[in-house]
Amino acid sequence: LRGEEEPPPEEPPAAPEEPVTFRFGDRVLTPLEGMPLNPYDRGAFALDERGRVTYEKDGRRARTGVDVSTYQKEIDWQAVAGDGIDFAILRLGYRGYTEGGLFLDQTFENNLQGALDAGLEVGVYFFSQAITPEEAEAEAAYVLNAIEGYEITGPIAFDWEPISDGNARTNGLEGSVLTRCAAAFCAKIEGAGYT
Repeated sequence: LRGEEEPPPEEPPAAPEEPVTFRFGDRVLTPLEGMPLNPYDRGAFALDERGRVTYEKDGRRARTGVDVSTYQKEIDWQAVAGDGIDFAILRLGYRGYTEGGLFLDQTFENNLQGALDAGLEVGVYFFSQAITPEEAEAEAAYVLNAIEGYEITGPIAFDWEPISDGNARTNGLEGSVLTRCAAAFCAKIEGAGYT
């Protein structure tokens, strides 16, 4: 029997895309609309023979670095460089999270000189607890003063993290204020010729 041709089956409607989210401490964040997301391919991450995370894609391999502060105690920087480490990001200092004073990391100067002497590229970060853009600018000035005369070839980073202490001066800080603090810090650093 010849009947009417059956229409091709309809494709099921596509499931709505799950929104991209990020965790920061106990917060779940979504990116701003129009903000480009990082282009990293999750499948390009691996562990090397030392158990270190690596990333390689399209013939390009990420460099390996260390993040160091007083918590790592004394460091043999020649051994670090000899172990395949390319760069170091050093905690230069921090702002107290209750009283707001500015403090140099106890091992910063030794770590800076040791990393430079070992031939590593060096960048620094400041653990900020700024609650105003003016405080963030003061933190940047503190950083610039501390690195004067040194060859800092890596980035200078604004490191802000939530503190889980009921007395932290940053408790309840609005995200928009934090953004202005980060922008003020970075503008002062960039204005001095650093990344």
